[in-house]
Amino acid sequence: MQIDAESWSAAVTDLFGAWTFAAVGPRTHEDWRRDLSTALILDTRDPRGWLNVNYAPICTGDSSAMTDPFHKWNSEDLDGSLFKITEKSATEILVALQGTMFKAKTIPDFSHRRERLFHSATTILARFGPTAHYYVNCSLAEDDPNLDLLNDANEFACLSKYIVDCGAVVVSETEVGAFWGFFDD
Repeated sequence: MQIDAESWSAAVTDLFGAWTFAAVGPRTHEDWRRDLSTALILDTRDPRGWLNVNYAPICTGDSSAMTDPFHKWNSEDLDGSLFKITEKSATEILVALQGTMFKAKTIPDFSHRRERLFHSATTILARFGPTAHYYVNCSLAEDDPNLDLLNDANEFACLSKYIVDCGAVVVSETEVGAFWGFFDD
């Protein structure tokens, strides 16, 4: 699949509206977690100059969360919080982030939007190439990298300033992407 700034922007806009976050940064370290930490705190720019979005909600516990939704993490702090998953599961979680508590079954009119949402998720992942690695903060994936993340994700190692968050990390040889949803009660 060919991807350019226009198709990327359309896919990101389709999937990442309210209460979501999508950021890509360059991969400059062998330990990709260092680059992820930089992307999460918005301390880097998209290496291609493409669209990033930060629609974090107002957080009752921390007024800085809207502009800076993530804690500053050291790469070692991320051990035990991110679990390797398959590309299929990564595609599913990108779609599920649109639903209440990250469940696709709660997405309004999902049956009619399903094909378009999956196309957008596939477009986003295509940016990172065929050798990319995928991670999620759903602890159930620790034992099952093929976990059905459309509706089964329900235990999260939260990385943000919110009560609950769920996200996917995509790592290529040259880029690291973070795609997140938030819930603040």
